[in-house]
Amino acid sequence: METDYTTESAVKKNLLSAIEGGKVSMRPRWHFISRSILAAVGAVFLVMWVFYLASLIMFSLRKTGALQMPAYGPFGWYEFFWSLPWLFILVSVIALLLLEAVMRRYAFAYRQPVLYSFAAILFVAACGAILVDRMEVHSYIRSFSELHGIGPVTSFYQDLDRDQEVFFLQGGVVQNGTDDLIISEGNGNLTHVVFDAETRFPDGRGFATSDRVVIFGNRSGDTLHAHGLRLLPQ
Repeated sequence: METDYTTESAVKKNLLSAIEGGKVSMRPRWHFISRSILAAVGAVFLVMWVFYLASLIMFSLRKTGALQMPAYGPFGWYEFFWSLPWLFILVSVIALLLLEAVMRRYAFAYRQPVLYSFAAILFVAACGAILVDRMEVHSYIRSFSELHGIGPVTSFYQDLDRDQEVFFLQGGVVQNGTDDLIISEGNGNLTHVVFDAETRFPDGRGFATSDRVVIFGNRSGDTLHAHGLRLLPQ
């Protein structure tokens, strides 16, 4: 007990000496409050940014039909991998790491292992992204920007369609041939889809004119050379 008391006294003495010698500066309370407020605002901004990026990734994959690709087997997984918006994924990971670093300033996160806190943030981000995607926020933003002539935003969402190396098409079957289909995209445009022995049909080749399908392949003008074709749920 005496040793502990002596050690505590020595620490206090050294601390007072450092303060008197100007080696330690006292900071006002508002300094710590302002830092906490800035950290909280930064955390909220990062959460919203992660929600936006993650939901944008889901929006891009859903709109292009890339989520259907794994059903085509190894070839589909390969195309799916290369169709992922890797730039958005990289920025999302960086934002998640920054968010984890900010959250660790708070006691409830600081006391948890880094892996657990990061997994919790990732889970919340995934749930938020699904919610934003289900609310069709990106469709609304795109429609609003096109209606009000907000050029940069409109161009950004249009580039999401053009940046795909493999073309995706969703539409209804208008005409069914032996080795081709005529597909209506719903906006009045008709596309001639041709397939060969290498085209994959996970749901079989029996298509009716009332069926809606998703196709991926290489497009040349109004003709799409299909790599894979499958039915969409009615």
